[in-house]
Amino acid sequence: MIRRTILSALFLAMSLATIFWVTNLPLILDVPLTDAHYLSGFLALSLAAVFLKHPYPKGPRWITDIMAAASFAVWAWAAWKSGDWLLEFDPSGLQKWGAALLALVLLLEALRKCMGWGVTIVIGVFALYAFFGQHLPSPLTAAPADPRRIAMYFYSDYNGIPGMVLSIAATIIMSFILFSKTLSHARAIEFFDLVSTALFAGFRGGAGKIAVVSSSMLGLISGSVIGNIMTSGSMTLPMMKRAGFSARYAAAIETVASNAGQITPPIMGATAFLIAQFLQMPYADVVVAAAFPAFMIYIALFVQIDAYAAKNGIEGTSVRERPEARRLLRTGLPFVLAMGCLVGLIFLQGRNIAVAALIAAALTYLLHVVLERGRGAFRNLISILRESAEDMLSIIVIAAAAGLLIGSLNFTGLGFRMTQWLSVIAENTGIFPMLLVTAGLCILLGMGMPTAAVYILLSSILGPSLIHVGVEPLAAHMFIFYFGLLSMLTPPVAIASYTAAGLAGAKMGETSITALRLAAIAFIVPFLFVLEPALLGQRGFGQLLLHGVPVAISVAVLAWGFEASVGRRRLRAPILRPILVIAAIAVAFLSVFNAILGLAASAVLLAASFVFSSGTTRAPEVGATGEQAGSV
Repeated sequence: MIRRTILSALFLAMSLATIFWVTNLPLILDVPLTDAHYLSGFLALSLAAVFLKHPYPKGPRWITDIMAAASFAVWAWAAWKSGDWLLEFDPSGLQKWGAALLALVLLLEALRKCMGWGVTIVIGVFALYAFFGQHLPSPLTAAPADPRRIAMYFYSDYNGIPGMVLSIAATIIMSFILFSKTLSHARAIEFFDLVSTALFAGFRGGAGKIAVVSSSMLGLISGSVIGNIMTSGSMTLPMMKRAGFSARYAAAIETVASNAGQITPPIMGATAFLIAQFLQMPYADVVVAAAFPAFMIYIALFVQIDAYAAKNGIEGTSVRERPEARRLLRTGLPFVLAMGCLVGLIFLQGRNIAVAALIAAALTYLLHVVLERGRGAFRNLISILRESAEDMLSIIVIAAAAGLLIGSLNFTGLGFRMTQWLSVIAENTGIFPMLLVTAGLCILLGMGMPTAAVYILLSSILGPSLIHVGVEPLAAHMFIFYFGLLSMLTPPVAIASYTAAGLAGAKMGETSITALRLAAIAFIVPFLFVLEPALLGQRGFGQLLLHGVPVAISVAVLAWGFEASVGRRRLRAPILRPILVIAAIAVAFLSVFNAILGLAASAVLLAASFVFSSGTTRAPEVGATGEQAGSV
C-alpha cells in the first residue's frame, strides 16, 4: 500500500513538474533553474517510478526499494549540483564519477525493465565502447580518455543523458501525452467511433472502414500502437466479425489502421514534433511532408477492404443504426474545439508546441467538466495526471538512454565513422542498397518499441548517415520513422499483429501475413519519397500532383492485385494477380524517375485492371436500408 502511494505520488510529481516547467513558472516566480536542473530532477522521479512499478519477481522487495531510492538519489544529486558542475571541469572525486557510474548502471537496468534485453544490449555496447574502445583494433579504435571524465560527460553534459532528446521527451511528448489522456477521459474514443460510423456505416464493408477511421483518429494522439489496438480494437474487432470479416482479416485491419494513425498528420503520435525539433524546421513543413505518404496507405487499406467486402458480400448498415447528429455534436464538442485550439495556437499564433498542447488539454478538461456538470472533476484530473506519467515511463527511459548512445557516438567519433562506412556502401553499390540496409536495421532495432522511442533511437544512429550520402534531411528522417514503425508488423516479433490477433481470436501467423499485405505500400512509399522528395511536398504542389497521381493509381491497382478483385470484378486468371502487383510497383518507381511516362503507364495499368477482370464475385446484396450499398 505504501509503495503504491509513493508510486502515485511520483507520477503526479512528474506531470506537475512538466506543467511547471513548460508554462515557464520558474521564470515567473524568479526561481533560478536551468534545463539541467529540470531534466535531472525529472529523471530522478521517472527512474524511481520505474523500479517501483516493475519490482523483481523473485527476491525480497527491499531490493526494489533500494534501487528506486538510489536512482532518485543519484539523479536528484545531479540536479542539485548541476549549476556547480558547469564551472568545474575536474571529474575527480567519488561524489562526481562514483555517482555518475551508479547513475549509468541504474539507467541501463531501468531500460532493461521497460524495453527488454535487446535495446539494453545495443545501448550498453555503445556505452562500453566509450570506456573501452581504445583497446579495440583499427578501424574501431577510440581515442583514449579518462574513464571518470567519460562517466561525468554522460551524467551531466548536455550532449549526454540530460540532453536534447530527454528535453524533447520531458516537455513536448509529455505535454502531448497529457493532452491525449485528457481527450481519452473526455470520451474522444466514443466520438471517433461515432464520426467513423456516420461517415462509412452505409457503404460496402462499412465495418472495416469504420475501424480504419476510428483507430487512425485515436492513433493520431495516442503515441502507442499497442495501446491503440487494445483500446479501439475492443470495440472494432467484434463489430467487424459480426459484419462478416474473418477474425484474421479484422485483426489485420485493426493492426494496420492503428499503425497508420502514427504516421498521419497533424500529430503523428507526437513524432511530428520530434522530427521538427531534430531538424530545427517549422512544424508545418513536417505536416505537409507526411500528408501524401499517409494518404497512399489509406488508399491501399480502403481499396483492399472494399474488394474483400465485395468478394464476401459484406454490405453496409441501415440508416437507423447510425448516430444522431445531436449526440455526435455533444460528444465531439470538447475534441473539435481542443483540436481547433491546438492547430490555431501552433499554426496561426506560432506558440510553443508544448505550451499549445497544455492549453488544448486544459480547454478539453474544462469543457468536459462543464458538459458533465462537474461530476468527478477532481478524480478525473488526478487520473489524467497519474496515467499520463505512467504512460511516459518507457519513453523517458529510452530518451535518456538515447542520450547515452548519442554521447558515445559524439565522444568517440564513432558516429562519424559509421557515416563513412554507410557512405562507402552507397558509393560502391548505389543508394538503393544502402536504403535497404538502413530499412533492415530500422526494423531490427525498432521491434516492440513505442513509436516515439523508435524514432528517437533510430534517428540518432542512422539519420546522419543518410543525410551524409545526399538524402534530403526530411526524407531521411521520414524514411527512418516509417521503417522503425513498420517493425511492429514485421515477423518474427510483429507485436502489433500478435496483440490484435489475440483480441480477435485469430491465428497470429496468419494475421501477421495479412497485415503485411494490407500495409505493403508502407514498405514501398519510403523508397519513393527518398528518390523523389516531391512526394513530400518539397518541390511544390504541381510537382506533387505530377508524381503523386500515377503513384496513387499504382497503389490502387496494387491493392486490387492483392485481393484478386477489382471491386466486384474478379481477375480472370490467378496468374494475373502477381502480374498486377509487380506491374503496379514498377509503375510507381517509374513515376518518381519520369512523371510523364509514369502518368501514361498508370493509365494503361488502370485500363488493364478492368480488362483483366470480369463478372462479379457475388450477386449484389440488398442492404438493410433496402438499397444497394455503395463502395468507397
